[in-house]
Amino acid sequence: MRSAILLFLLLTLNVSSQEIAYYKQKFDKYLNLHHQLDSIVFFYQDKIVIKNNNKQEELTIYKDEIPTISKFLESEKLEVIEKFFLEKKNRQLTKREKDSILISIDEVYSFNKKNHLPLSGIRIAIDPGHFGYNYSTAKVEQRLLYFPNTHLNSKNDSAILYEGQLTYLTSKVLANKLEEQGAEILLTRNDVRHTAFGISFEEWMAKRKQKVLDSLFNKKELSYDKYVKLKKASPQQFFNLFFREYELLQRSKIINNFNPHLTIIIHYNVDEKNSPWKKPTTNNYSMCFIGGAFENNDLDKLVNKIHFLRLLLTQQIENSEKISSFTIQNFENQLSVNAAKTKDAKYLQTVCVPTNNEGVYCRNLLLTRHVISPLVYGESMCQDNILEYQKLTQYDYSYKNFKIPKRVYEVADAYFKSTMQYFNEIFFPNFTSQKK
Repeated sequence: MRSAILLFLLLTLNVSSQEIAYYKQKFDKYLNLHHQLDSIVFFYQDKIVIKNNNKQEELTIYKDEIPTISKFLESEKLEVIEKFFLEKKNRQLTKREKDSILISIDEVYSFNKKNHLPLSGIRIAIDPGHFGYNYSTAKVEQRLLYFPNTHLNSKNDSAILYEGQLTYLTSKVLANKLEEQGAEILLTRNDVRHTAFGISFEEWMAKRKQKVLDSLFNKKELSYDKYVKLKKASPQQFFNLFFREYELLQRSKIINNFNPHLTIIIHYNVDEKNSPWKKPTTNNYSMCFIGGAFENNDLDKLVNKIHFLRLLLTQQIENSEKISSFTIQNFENQLSVNAAKTKDAKYLQTVCVPTNNEGVYCRNLLLTRHVISPLVYGESMCQDNILEYQKLTQYDYSYKNFKIPKRVYEVADAYFKSTMQYFNEIFFPNFTSQKK
């Protein structure tokens, strides 16, 4: 246990030397979308204060607490952190309390090499975005592309793409390549048909919907009106009103219980300007999201304040930017897809904060906020691009005795190269220097 305490002190040495002005700069760079938090979060010489809607100080972090709280935020279970802040509020911790916190923290981000392989001892979580694997489920998710009369292979046929299927195939290839390097891999979906609950959406609706709604209603987490509305909702309405967020929270729980050193969230994009996506587009771009870009109403709940503080006080957002910049570079080099500029999509201007790396944007998505590790949330290309959709519908490549689109393999390989670069250039050198 003494060695664990020593490691935590070493890991936080650089953080403890930072002035509050450092965190204010970080706040402005990554977290404060269009200055919406200016009247909520305040930076003083010796403390950081979060106020409520009545302008009352609700939560205070003092400068001398930052090294302890930063490790606490990325190492402890969420329910423990919530209880801690409910009791702390604006009170300043004593030295004994800070020492006690460091002693109690488990060394979840350490690793022990088991063999000679490059990624031995490393835990990587991979999230195959969405779950629609056939027409009905992809339609519910609104992650379905259908182009009639595409003349593929000189036939008067149609092209159909399910993003949930593409992300799953990409994740399986990536997982296999990383396992060959010694990494321990977690997939949030282990079957192309499954949601993060381990069963299909159809099966969840048939077997679990009523039990979940009854449980939430009995715990007073659902109002009667919302309960009745959800019971009567069509599958697509139910997905939009409830299941989308509920299932994403399940993904974040699975990932956080795994304590990964890195999380890779895989998506495929569409050209926003091509809406309603009835025909192909000539536009194509890639982007990566990391945490940040909070709006004023994003700090209404304690859990969101906790994730905000974790991104502010730890190095997770900086490391996320690094792995994402490597990923964008590999999307460009391996896939020949350029990084998205802010003019390419309206949401990049309205709900995102651009970083210093082209194509990497802070965006306060549920997973970029809730996942407790450095992460890359990748959007490798536009599926509806006139060349890409043809490549993505052709199962023309053999990998491990099964057929996949070669383009899917190329996307997985781009993520793989980025991951290896991150651990070789960022993670291992930093970990070694911190232990000395």
